[in-house]
Amino acid sequence: MKSTNIKLGWIRAHVGYSGNEAADVLAKKATREGIPTYIPAPRNHIKSLLQKESIIRWQKEWDNGETGRSVHNVLPKVKTTPTPGQRPEIMFVTGHGPFPTYLKRFNIRSSDSCGCGNLGNPLHYATTQLKKIFKKKICSKYLQIFLQVSLIINCIYESTYLYDVECDETSSSCLGFEPAIL
Repeated sequence: MKSTNIKLGWIRAHVGYSGNEAADVLAKKATREGIPTYIPAPRNHIKSLLQKESIIRWQKEWDNGETGRSVHNVLPKVKTTPTPGQRPEIMFVTGHGPFPTYLKRFNIRSSDSCGCGNLGNPLHYATTQLKKIFKKKICSKYLQIFLQVSLIINCIYESTYLYDVECDETSSSCLGFEPAIL
């Protein structure tokens, strides 16, 4: 191989050079009769494309759906992996948690009332019952989210006069709940 000299050059096509004419015939035959060249995409590439398309479709359904809007407000982006710390928010906005209103629906409790006599829903626990939750440590790991929700509710409560919402100005309650005292 060391003594072989290979030279590349250009020759004019279709002027009668026998080697070039034979190469043209073989090339045309290969395009008509040859084995098709198929290079498949790697499996992980196809899987990645399908996953991206699935997430795009899922996101569109989630954005345009009619159910689960309270959860959509907390988790607007769909994901295939759980997000740490989102469970308490979901429990609060859906009411699916250790709340008397939820437990009564499944006949686990006989009453949907809190011990104070009010409706035992998440809003009640995030506002008037924060101290009770803290003292009993019922939801100590969820306390931070309840505190955040309470701050939001207090902000809304304080801003209701700006939005001209009907409130009972003779009492400290607005929209049927007491603001939390932090």
